[in-house]
Amino acid sequence: MSSCAEQELEIEDFLRYSRRFGVVVPHPSKSTRHPEHPEITVLGVNKFGADGQLDMAIYRRGAEGWHTDGAYDEEPFKATQLYAVAMPSRGGDTFFASMYAAYEALPPRIRTRLDGRKGAFTTAAAGKATALLNEEDRDWTPVFHPIIRTHPETGRKGLYFDPGKILRIEGLEEAESGRADR
Repeated sequence: MSSCAEQELEIEDFLRYSRRFGVVVPHPSKSTRHPEHPEITVLGVNKFGADGQLDMAIYRRGAEGWHTDGAYDEEPFKATQLYAVAMPSRGGDTFFASMYAAYEALPPRIRTRLDGRKGAFTTAAAGKATALLNEEDRDWTPVFHPIIRTHPETGRKGLYFDPGKILRIEGLEEAESGRADR
């Protein structure tokens, strides 16, 4: 039995496998797309400056704290697939959180307050993230998703949220729904 570290997967194989789950959507940031396979996002592109120092803005592109992949798309992503080309010998910064558990942990009054409300999401909600997009990719019309989302396959309720991509929650006062960094 071989370990994951010994696994090699050609891009065409990875794409063929990924397409079994649905359409593979290119990331809106054209600068991170693989040159021959635009459906592939290459993370860590240009993460080192001319001085050899790690540029944390690039390194953490779109991932300040936590995020929901594709919240800026009209149809939420069904899945995100990752393929590590280089892995640290220990540690790492990728964590996963259950938005089902987050919903279930909400006090009933907050669940009631959020029920039926939609969030306005865009790639450009976070000022720093906007600077990382190509100029032609910065004008992004917001899309709206329920903050409390019922999963289309399981029927289970969970939060649908991305602090770096949300502009506001419809029907709430700005102080209550706006981003804390404004």
